[in-house]
Amino acid sequence: YWAGAAAGTGGPVISFFVEGPPVPQPRAKFRKGGRGYYPKRAAKSRKLSYVEHRALIRLRFREARATQQALPSAAGQGYYLGVTFRVQEKTPRVRWNDLDRLVSTVMDALTGEVWEDDSQVTHLHAGKALGARSPSTIITVRVDTGEEL
Repeated sequence: YWAGAAAGTGGPVISFFVEGPPVPQPRAKFRKGGRGYYPKRAAKSRKLSYVEHRALIRLRFREARATQQALPSAAGQGYYLGVTFRVQEKTPRVRWNDLDRLVSTVMDALTGEVWEDDSQVTHLHAGKALGARSPSTIITVRVDTGEEL
């Protein structure tokens, strides 16, 4: 993993890298009685489940936070979130890798770590890089000052 800071952003930035293919947020399943859950990965699958991938994002954020300048409180300002998903496919898959589901995984993982609720993200920049040799996710978080990175 790597962690770094962007220069000239007017404040602390936490940037970090999460190895492995990005995992989109699945549709929740419901049991009798209305209790929701996310499905687990298949027993023989080597891919991470949504819950495992979310935990990996949190781990990489904590590692980056320990080595970089702390983010100040965003009281009254909100947060900027920049995410680049590097995927191996050369053409977008219609259902599985929807950008909004990929972003939801990252936002859910950082809830409680960076912000209390993902509604505090006021500026979002996200994209997919197709045809990557090594699938991964690059994440940048900072207090939203209203300027572009």
